[in-house]
Amino acid sequence: MGGPPMSKRLPHNLFFEVSDGFESPSGLPDFISGIGFMLVSHRLKRVLESFKVEVEFVAAQIQYESARRAGYFLANPLRVVRGVDLQASSIELDEVGIALSVTKLVLNDLCFDGIPIAFVHEIVMVAVQTEVADAISKAGCTGCRFTDPSTYRLH
Repeated sequence: MGGPPMSKRLPHNLFFEVSDGFESPSGLPDFISGIGFMLVSHRLKRVLESFKVEVEFVAAQIQYESARRAGYFLANPLRVVRGVDLQASSIELDEVGIALSVTKLVLNDLCFDGIPIAFVHEIVMVAVQTEVADAISKAGCTGCRFTDPSTYRLH
C-alpha cells in the first residue's frame, strides 16, 4: 500500500472476503483496511476523486455474508512522503525509517502542501488534509477514522 502503481501486478478479478470486526458495527463500511491494503466503496472513491487525488483505484469484488458484491476498489495512494518532522517528534525508527515507537508525532506541513492524500512512510499510514476528512464525513462515509497527529501514539 502506497507507492508505485500495482494494477499490472494484480489479478484481473480482484477478490476479498470480509467479515465484521470485533470492535466495529456489522455491515459493509465505505472503508475497509487490512494488513497492506485499503478497500473503498464507490461513494468514498467519488469523494476522493473530487480532490484530484493521486490514488490508483483497482476494481474489486468482495464477499460479505456469502454474497459477492461489486462497487469496491483497492485504493493505492501513489504519493509517498517522508512527512514526519524528526526534530520535533519523539520517534524511534528502524533501519529503513519505519516507526518502532512514537510518543510525540509532528508532521512537516511543507511535505503535504497541495497534497490532499498521501502515504506517510515513517508511520505506514495514510494522511489526508482536513478538507478531505470533512468531505468524507459530510458524505456519510463509514469506516474511516481520523486521528489528529498530535494524539497519535505507537508503543
